[in-house]
Amino acid sequence: GIIGAAIATAIALILRAILAGGEAYHFTKIFPFNARLLLALAGVLIPSTIAYYLRGFVNNFWQLFLGSLIFGAVYLVILYFLGFFDKKDKEIFMGVKRRLKNKNLFSI
Repeated sequence: GIIGAAIATAIALILRAILAGGEAYHFTKIFPFNARLLLALAGVLIPSTIAYYLRGFVNNFWQLFLGSLIFGAVYLVILYFLGFFDKKDKEIFMGVKRRLKNKNLFSI
């Protein structure tokens, strides 16, 4: 049924990603994945588990919206504590913070 189709699609997409990574490595000798990717995957486990168990409590759009904001905030905090963000990421965050503080959101 539909669950089988979803599983088959997921398997096909995973295999495609693995083959694309292998092809990229073959032609460029650059490995497209690194340890930071594993940190991002580890960081998403906790908020995903929480969201999975709280999914029955979402009854309307605003609860979904609020839950998504909380999910994103928890994910970013976990990535911060795992040391995921490098110097360039922190510079971007400081720029966003500066713009929010000046309320000058749309100037370049």
